[in-house]
Amino acid sequence: GRESYLRAIVSQPEPGVYEAVTTGDQGSHIMTSLVQANALLIVPEGVTAVPAGTRLAAMMIDSDS
Repeated sequence: GRESYLRAIVSQPEPGVYEAVTTGDQGSHIMTSLVQANALLIVPEGVTAVPAGTRLAAMMIDSDS
């Protein structure tokens, strides 16, 4: 496998705490999930499932975030 990315909306409900929710279907043809996203979650190489609560690095893609 290779490193992959999940489109997501990252929020900060309280100082020092960040939460992410994926934007739904991640297919390359789904533009709405890209438009909604303010971040890309970085899924390490070899990881095939990301259970809720998993810590991932995020690359912010929205200047307001």
